[in-house]
Order: sequence, then C-alpha cells, then structure tokens
Amino acid sequence: RFASQGEEFFQVNHLKSPPSPSASYKTVKMAVTQVVDVGTPPSGFQRWMPVEVDFHGFAELPTEKGKEVESPEFTCLENRWCLDIYPGGDETSADGMVDIYLSNRSNGSIEIEYCFIIRDSSNKEVVYYDFGSQLFAPKDDADDNDGVGVDVAKRSTLVKALVNGTLTTEVRMRKYDQTNT
Repeated sequence: RFASQGEEFFQVNHLKSPPSPSASYKTVKMAVTQVVDVGTPPSGFQRWMPVEVDFHGFAELPTEKGKEVESPEFTCLENRWCLDIYPGGDETSADGMVDIYLSNRSNGSIEIEYCFIIRDSSNKEVVYYDFGSQLFAPKDDADDNDGVGVDVAKRSTLVKALVNGTLTTEVRMRKYDQTNT
C-alpha cells in the first residue's frame, strides 16, 4: 500500500513491557512520508510526528463498557506511550461509542499538541479529533494526569472504516511550543 504512494519504510522497536534485562521487542514497519523544506524552517519549528497504531480484528474485540485493549508501548518525541481502545466505550461513554486513551509511560512529564485520525479503506478521514495542547504527567502520577481519553466515534462507524478487519489510528504529536500556534 505505501510503496505505491512513494513512501519509504523503516523499522521501529516497540516495547511490550517496561525495560528489563529480559525485555522482549516487537518490530513493526511504519511508513515515513518524505519531508521537503522550502527555505529554512523558523527557529523553534516543531514538525508533527505521526504514529500508526493498528487494532487487528477490531470487530471481534470485546464490546462491554470498561473493557480496554492496550497497544504495545511505542516511542515518540523521546517518550514512551500507549494507546488504549475501549471498543464498547469506557465507564462514562455514551452507548455505542468507542473511547481511545493516550497515556504517557515515561518517567518525565511532557506537554504536547496531538490529534487522532482514523481513515477508511479509501483513505477518507472518518475521525479527526484535535486535542490542542495537553500536559501529560509521568506514568503512575498520583493525580492520574498521565493520560487523556475521548469518545471518538460510534462503533458502527468504525466497523465500516475497517481495512481488512483492522482499525488504524494515526496519532500525530509534536512538543508544545507557543510559537507553533
């Protein structure tokens, strides 16, 4: 799919669990769009960093409220992250809604701008949810500010957007800098 669009592939290692001497890694392929700067980027310019998280077999995932499916940890902006999906919504979701939750798994806090994008098989956006800027506390923060979740769409809408049974969620992030706005 990506090769026909003129994109390149590279390997990214994703942690399945916190680092340890016996940590196991999963290697996945991600597409990188070539970036061409015309002129010199301004001081402080922050480029968006996209990460695609694939939930394979989405239609078969549990639909009870509060049941989450957690992605393996991934790295972006020098932090570890996890994307959780609640196919039946979390405890506070409206009926029929799917909730997606991004959490910081690193020991330091970070302020980012980010959004979620979900496309169907024709590459049409069916979900675009822009969060603006958000301060993520370190993992296991006592105030529980290490993540943010949102009802993104009705489950029926997302099931129609599956590509070979897979729900692909693109998470775009960049470090927050007031000059970005």
